[in-house]
Amino acid sequence: MEAKRTRIGWIDELRGLAILAMILHHIAFNCTYFLDSSPDWLDRILESRALGILQMLFVAVFLGLSGLCCHLTRRPWRRVGRVGLAAAAITLVTRIAFPAETIWFGILHCLAVCMALYALSGRQLKKVPPFWGIAASLLLFAVTYRLPDGYILGLALPEAMYTGGLLTVLGLPRPSFQSFDYVPLLPYVFLFLAGVFLGNMHLPEGRVHSRLLAFCGRHSLAVYLVHQPVVFGLFFLFSIVWKG
Repeated sequence: MEAKRTRIGWIDELRGLAILAMILHHIAFNCTYFLDSSPDWLDRILESRALGILQMLFVAVFLGLSGLCCHLTRRPWRRVGRVGLAAAAITLVTRIAFPAETIWFGILHCLAVCMALYALSGRQLKKVPPFWGIAASLLLFAVTYRLPDGYILGLALPEAMYTGGLLTVLGLPRPSFQSFDYVPLLPYVFLFLAGVFLGNMHLPEGRVHSRLLAFCGRHSLAVYLVHQPVVFGLFFLFSIVWKG
């Protein structure tokens, strides 16, 4: 019988930290979404460049670690199915509850597609030297970072490219597109790939320093799914009391 693999503590802790940061951001966002008047200091924080950078950092950590962890699973398609079903559930719920802001392709949708791409091409990706794979991935991420906004390296792209539909998945949404969460393949697949190439290197296992972070990271999908209805539900009830 094959021995059970030991979990890598620092991976669980980093992923747990990223999940908790996302939850805090959602809580702050709900303050401004559900309440007629939110504190000015909170609005300033949510609109600040610093928060945007932190948010991108945690998204990068989450996607990168997901790519790294592809090397640690024996059943990649089972992982794809589990994340894909969770993404479909989020689309269904937001379509019913918030039709104008439906999450058509959020972070879980992006992860499911990235994981499927890895399941199809993992053997070929393992042949790429890790250093050059990481460097190329980060460079391509920088080049395509503003593609969803209509730019490449500061140059405006033709509006005719942004027709939406399935192209929204790639990062070419129509100008009127709105969603609570939008994480297109371009540029974010390159953060996932950077994690995949990092996983080709020899990494230390380390030990667990925070049981809370390790728990959240170990059960990141469940924590992500459970916190959404809890946070929305609490703020919905609080908004009724606040406005009443």
